[in-house]
Amino acid sequence: MAFSFIVEDGSGKSDATSYTTVSYADDYVTKFLADDPTWVGATTAAKENALCIGTAYIDNKYRTRWKGRAVSSTQALAWPRYDVCTYDGFIVDSNEIPDNLQRAAVEAAVRDINGTALEPDATPDERSVKRLRLKFDVFEKDTEYTSGRSSQPLFITIDRLLQDYTLTGSGGQVFADRG
Repeated sequence: MAFSFIVEDGSGKSDATSYTTVSYADDYVTKFLADDPTWVGATTAAKENALCIGTAYIDNKYRTRWKGRAVSSTQALAWPRYDVCTYDGFIVDSNEIPDNLQRAAVEAAVRDINGTALEPDATPDERSVKRLRLKFDVFEKDTEYTSGRSSQPLFITIDRLLQDYTLTGSGGQVFADRG
């Protein structure tokens, strides 16, 4: 089966593979990533592939933390969503693919096209938890891994772009939008 690059437009497409277009990504790279040379020199097909990988990474990583719920049981991607409100109290329309979600997809795509493994395989020693300590008075969680750290990469820019749409680190209220 041939690869299809299909951008989610907010309608909950059953075959969508990306949150954004190559044109949007090119503009973002120019404005915020100093015309990343690998991205700029890549073919359109390579950019489309990277945007699909970046979108899949975001959906997989944040799947259990998204606010709200999908608008359709048949949509291919996690967005669009009902019942999402930002930290500042703005309701995200149920037919919207938020700008920061698109930006996060581009950030992930650029990392992919530059050869960064978004979800590297972990060796058993790297992913093993050595010690887990929880404290509930003032919530605190401390995890020590056998290698001293988690094997999963931390992409702070992506996390920050998505913080308004996730349950952790956002604190925003949730309101119904049945659009």
